[in-house]
Amino acid sequence: MWLKTWALCLLLLGLVGLCWSQRVAGGGRGREAMPNVVTQPQTFHVHAGEAVTLPCRINNIGRRSVFWFKGDNSEEGRELIMQLKSYRGTFTIPRQYQRRYIDTGKLQIDGTDLTIVSAVKEDTSTYTCSVAFARQSVSHRLEVEELETEEYVDYELKPVEIDPVPVNGILTIAQGSPATFTCYARGYPEPTVTWYKEDGADRVLGTGNSYTISSPTRDDSGNYYCTADNGDGYPQTSHFNLYVEYLEVAVLEKEVMVSDDLHATISCRVDGNPTPEVLWYKNRNSEIVRPDDDYLLRYKDGNLYTLRFIRVEKSDLSDYTCYAYNSNLQQSDQAYLKADPKPVTTYSFTKGSDYWPENTYNASFVVPDQLKEIKYFTIEYRLADQSPPLEWVNGGESDLLYWENQKYFNLYDLVAYQDYEVRVDTTFTDDTSILGAVTRFTTGEIDKKVDAIDEDETPWWKYTMTMISRLPQLARVLQ
Repeated sequence: MWLKTWALCLLLLGLVGLCWSQRVAGGGRGREAMPNVVTQPQTFHVHAGEAVTLPCRINNIGRRSVFWFKGDNSEEGRELIMQLKSYRGTFTIPRQYQRRYIDTGKLQIDGTDLTIVSAVKEDTSTYTCSVAFARQSVSHRLEVEELETEEYVDYELKPVEIDPVPVNGILTIAQGSPATFTCYARGYPEPTVTWYKEDGADRVLGTGNSYTISSPTRDDSGNYYCTADNGDGYPQTSHFNLYVEYLEVAVLEKEVMVSDDLHATISCRVDGNPTPEVLWYKNRNSEIVRPDDDYLLRYKDGNLYTLRFIRVEKSDLSDYTCYAYNSNLQQSDQAYLKADPKPVTTYSFTKGSDYWPENTYNASFVVPDQLKEIKYFTIEYRLADQSPPLEWVNGGESDLLYWENQKYFNLYDLVAYQDYEVRVDTTFTDDTSILGAVTRFTTGEIDKKVDAIDEDETPWWKYTMTMISRLPQLARVLQ
């Protein structure tokens, strides 16, 4: 029995040893070997115009990206000048680096090595090759020395070439957005790039590879060009067209008053590129304004857009928004249609009925036609010809019912044979008000009583309705 047990233990130990030996022989196939930069840091000294290759040899790169930086790690704003994406043993360069450095002939790539084709003084710096997510890098120092003046004579001249951006030379932007033109110029000696606008004067705008208009307006639209010259006698030029899209909207009058014949016109000037569409809204942009041949016309004359009211109604008194838009912009401006309020001007006075308290008088008045909505009337009165003038006495308020075109107030306890001044003020639903015209009457000269008014002159039902309209005033007095 014990022999079988020993045999089983020996068999298990053998299997464990076999598995361990295969794992060691296989090098741990489950772990991926980490990248390792084997190039040592170096310092390079070159003359201006010479090519220099900065090496970066990496073992086990796998599928990791490689980056080249310009500038020492301690410097602020270290610049990324190249990215290499590894895939199946080959490297690809993203488009922005291909166009800016490779296509312009500034840099070349051989595997992961970086070559500066024609070094200039500004290339003096520290260059670092770094492997993504591996903490592996190597830094080289490059010193570029300017040649003595006489040495340039022996150096081979290179003609000027320009790579414009945008390539087609057309730049379309919205007003206020930055506009940048770029001319990547190469050649030897290094070309100087100068910028101009084709406006007749062709004045110099600036120098350098790029020219930027930080906040262009419609007046900046036009043709621009750059000239690159390195003194070889063959300067090169590249042309650009700038289109500034703009939109400007302004109503001619912020407040438009309705005329006596109930006409009104609201106009709005709209300028834009591309040509804008225009809509009209009212009542805080909650309603779109549609033309109606009977009372409202909408028309356009050049860049002037107009609403013409043939007959203004109460519902037309509102705010009106002129809204314009084109492909990239939208703009609006607002006007207000208002009507001048009309004061109460027509009055008549009668003595109170025999059933009314003594020295009671009735002041009637005609309700003027108003576009503005009336909230209520207030009557004020005082003895006339007093020095100094007396304060006005409030005789009460009265709401207006929609069918009423005539109203009256009762004035109590007036002194007989005295002159009085009376006026009726109007308050509107927007809480604005207007003072009525001041009229005079003498209490002793009024004999006609309310009971004696001819029915044809003042129908009974009008007074009944007027009395009903006085109920809110009576309720306020009782409160």
